[in-house]
Amino acid sequence: MKKFNDVNRIKKYRPPFWLRNGHIHTIFASKFLKTDFVPYYRERWDTPDGDFIDVDLLQGENKKVLIIGHGLEGSSERPYIQTAARFFFERDWDVIAWNSRSCSGEMNLRPKLYSHGDTADLDFVVSRATEMDYKQIALVGFSMGGAIILNGLGRQGSQVKGPIVAAVAISAPCDIRAASQNLEKGFKKLYGKYFLDKLKEKVKRKAAQFPGFLDTHGIDDIKRWREFDERFSAPLNGLSGADSFYEFSSANERLDQIRIPTLIINALDDPILSDQDYPRKGIKSNKYLHGYFPKFGGHVGFLQYPIDGPSHAEQAALQFISQFLD
Repeated sequence: MKKFNDVNRIKKYRPPFWLRNGHIHTIFASKFLKTDFVPYYRERWDTPDGDFIDVDLLQGENKKVLIIGHGLEGSSERPYIQTAARFFFERDWDVIAWNSRSCSGEMNLRPKLYSHGDTADLDFVVSRATEMDYKQIALVGFSMGGAIILNGLGRQGSQVKGPIVAAVAISAPCDIRAASQNLEKGFKKLYGKYFLDKLKEKVKRKAAQFPGFLDTHGIDDIKRWREFDERFSAPLNGLSGADSFYEFSSANERLDQIRIPTLIINALDDPILSDQDYPRKGIKSNKYLHGYFPKFGGHVGFLQYPIDGPSHAEQAALQFISQFLD
């Protein structure tokens, strides 16, 4: 295996001076960043368990494909997904941007949603890409999408399904218990409330879809992530409670099993990640795992001039992945 022992070769990241604050960077990238429309072609793929996922494709005559995963309550239409898709497509990659169940604009059919630890749909997308005769597959995930990649590769170990050459996780939470606790502190409560409110509404829709499956009494009064995860996240993933859900969803539990070249790009000023999301010991002990933790970048930011162009993280991801291509 080629050793990516040269993180220092990545061009030093210098964000615009006004984005050298993790909160400002995160909020601007999430709420105000605009990008040109990417001409995706959408397909609906039926899953083995009788559900579906919607995928958005950019296809040329390429034999290599990038599979991109979005963050919590995101979709393939988020600017960070579209800029990454365009950036790789313009450099001779086909792209599959997959939407987690319920995130494509239409509620899924089964009594489940998605989570950082549910890797079945990623495995399914990889298998479909393999059937499409792609010779080389790379994975890039943002936030939750990155955690799904880390969990998936960790569970598979040396038995990787499909011709995956490399993977990159950007702004990926590796310890979901710690990340959820982090979102209950100070100003970070605003991020926690934003995500929690969106998930509450989705759970209500799922409960209406399957009467009797979930008891949503008092859901609007929930303030703590642990209570939400105990009552809803766990049963939606077929788990017994919050502790089981955190173990299931936290990639730190299985980073030592990854056997595909994998890069974690987490900014040190990310206001959503916890200290446990910078797994330096795990990186040091696993030759397949690499870390790049720049001082700035916020959460799913890494913006640079031109602001609506490719991010620094996307450029670093391509540099990393390119080393392992045939």
